[in-house]
Amino acid sequence: MGQLAPYPASTKVSWPLNRLLVTVAAPPNWDLILPIMQVGQLSALCVGRNLERPYMSLLLQGISARIASCPTHQLRQMLDFAGLHKIKPIVETYPMTEE
Repeated sequence: MGQLAPYPASTKVSWPLNRLLVTVAAPPNWDLILPIMQVGQLSALCVGRNLERPYMSLLLQGISARIASCPTHQLRQMLDFAGLHKIKPIVETYPMTEE
């Protein structure tokens, strides 16, 4: 799988993020995420490899971070357990409106 192209330098956001949940199978490009964050919370989960943590950038921006990674073999064990016991996810969906 190829890498995504970085955002252009002119990328603007309507307002900075104060909460962000990142769930990925590969480490994200923090250089794209951190500039659009303000003081707030960042929660990240990475499956399959260690997630590099940009500690200094987080500290300087006043961002509280909860970052965890899960090894592939452990994920496989969890999925096998869920399949064996017929555990199904519960999915809630919400409209993406501004209201």
